[in-house]
Amino acid sequence: MDKINFRVLGPLEVRRDGRWLPVSSGKQRQLLALLISEAGRVVATHRLVDELWDEHPPTTGAKVVATYVFRLRTLLGDPDGSTLVTRAPGYLLAVDDAQVDAREIGRLAALARAARAAGDLDGAREALDAACALGVGPVLADVPRSPAVLAAASAIESRLLDLREARADVYAELGRHEELLPELAAAVAEHPYRESLAVRLIRALRGAGRRGEALEAYRRTRQVLVGELGVEPGSELRSLQRELLSEPNTRPTRRATPSLPAPPAHFVGRTTHLATLSQLLPPAPAPAPAPTHAPTSTPAPLVVLSGMPGSGKTALALQIGTRLADRFPDGQVFLTVRHSTGTRELVADLLQALGVPRQDLPGSPNAADALLRRVLAATRVLLVLDDVRTATEVRPLLSRGPGCAILVTSRSGLPALEGAHRIPLGPLPEAESLSLLSRLAGAERVAAEPQAAARIVRLCGRLPLAVRIVGAKLASRPAWPLAMMVDRLQPGRSRLDHLELDDLSVRGSLSASYESLAHSDHPSDRHAALLLRSADALSLPRYSVPVLARLSGLSTAQAGLAADRLVDAALFTEPAPGQYTLHNLVREFAGEVALRVGGGQACRLASSVPGPAPAHRPGTVPFSAPPLKPLPSALPR
Repeated sequence: MDKINFRVLGPLEVRRDGRWLPVSSGKQRQLLALLISEAGRVVATHRLVDELWDEHPPTTGAKVVATYVFRLRTLLGDPDGSTLVTRAPGYLLAVDDAQVDAREIGRLAALARAARAAGDLDGAREALDAACALGVGPVLADVPRSPAVLAAASAIESRLLDLREARADVYAELGRHEELLPELAAAVAEHPYRESLAVRLIRALRGAGRRGEALEAYRRTRQVLVGELGVEPGSELRSLQRELLSEPNTRPTRRATPSLPAPPAHFVGRTTHLATLSQLLPPAPAPAPAPTHAPTSTPAPLVVLSGMPGSGKTALALQIGTRLADRFPDGQVFLTVRHSTGTRELVADLLQALGVPRQDLPGSPNAADALLRRVLAATRVLLVLDDVRTATEVRPLLSRGPGCAILVTSRSGLPALEGAHRIPLGPLPEAESLSLLSRLAGAERVAAEPQAAARIVRLCGRLPLAVRIVGAKLASRPAWPLAMMVDRLQPGRSRLDHLELDDLSVRGSLSASYESLAHSDHPSDRHAALLLRSADALSLPRYSVPVLARLSGLSTAQAGLAADRLVDAALFTEPAPGQYTLHNLVREFAGEVALRVGGGQACRLASSVPGPAPAHRPGTVPFSAPPLKPLPSALPR
């Protein structure tokens, strides 16, 4: 059997037989915490009773304590009481320092001091790294706070902060200023009144060549001390600020290595959207902010870029992120939400991208969320959350400091995200679509066949993804006249087959939206999938809810809800209340799905739609066909 070990630097746990065991009862946790804090010394029974029940102990308090001790011995595998010893006038926990993580950090700290005194900075760093790694969360996080427990936890947390400061000093002596910046920033945010932490953060920023941010950190610290405590910073902080102000600003500004994918090489247009984003995103940090000026507090922006599949949402986010990289000196992070396994994985990925080592990631979701809030509170980061389906997926990722910004791309406007700026993207204007085609296929070819080029971008619905695919295909086939591509893109000639190239596919992008509706557990989503398949039966410029209801066999109420879901999924647009339109490529896709799934039912229902009969599309049933019986209540999945 392994020697018994105890963990207090986080939730209280006991290690036995090679695994950590939680202590289930709150009173037992409290009792064990008291004994650990006094390890090696007898704790009187009457004191234990007073701590466990405060001012109202039971008359049988001593017997209850004895029962708790018996249960703890069972947990410890200590039937003879050699570890949890009964000794008048109470009990004693007989353990070595190495058996308690809070005491082990004292041994490691002593090793670090000895190594540093001997000039062995690397040895000191290794010992301090090991000591700081033992902290896995708030001390005695799950133990009820009696006065003695609170005092013990506060003393241990103070020692941990001393260790972190000593570690920062060693890293500074080694010239490794950048490595602890995320940790120091988080610690300052968590302990805003501890000036010695602020001193080390400012020195690390200064050593990393980030003078402006160092002055900004001083300003924030002073604002907290004056505004909340009514005191000026101490002499060490003031002296450090004077040194920073007197230095010429000759150090190179630190540039974080961008983690955003490169934007498309042939990005065109969206000038209005780019200008709007430039205004919404926070400005670059000032080189030397005045230390006595309290800026207005403005919330960090959250922007949702929405639009149909292939409209260029991600390309726009990457373009603005690349252009404004200087505004986010702590980095840029890109996360694809749709392919993640859950929010917990996204939080872990984001923390790692912000410099938190994987071994330091908290085990519980709540602790991970808290750490993310602390890290982002003191950083200037641009976070791009790509391909988000619902607000629920990303809410835990939205904590951010005043210098941060979050760009979300989604097919929906995500109305459930409060406080977001929403920028919907439609198709490109024709001139910009032609410019994109020219860059890809060649300006001379487009100039030689202007009518064919204009026809191509219209057949592509001015959808950036479609124009990009066609342009790339033409670039690889210089002998093709543009008129040949016009012929291939005609409606009813498998147009979507020609809008695929390697991993680029208009059909695939639309299919992802449709499949999520068709296989949803929500009836309104499945109704929306049915409505999309049905809408291709009539080639109308606009559809009203009654017409959609008749085409699909749904009730008017069901059709209205389904149409709203299609608007949310960016497969319908609503130019006027209750009036819906389809992009020409969405209509083409809807026709394909209708033939594959059985949308011909809706085509025959169209014969009874009141009003003049519009021209039927190729492949649909003529309007002289008899009406079909009502659709079955069970919808295809």
